[in-house]
Amino acid sequence: MECEEARAALSARLDGEPEPAGTDPDAVDAHLAACPDCPVWFAAAADLNRRLRV
Repeated sequence: MECEEARAALSARLDGEPEPAGTDPDAVDAHLAACPDCPVWFAAAADLNRRLRV
C-alpha cells in the first residue's frame, strides 16, 4: 500500500467517514505499523482534527 492510499483511509477514519471503496482496513493498519512517515502524519492530522473540533 502506498502512503497516499493509507493517508486517505486514515483521514476518513479521523472524520468518522467510511474508508475509500476497495480499501483493506488491515492493510492500512499494517502500513501504519511499518511506514516510518505515516505515523507522524497521522499524529499531526489527529491533533489538527481535535483542534478544529474544539
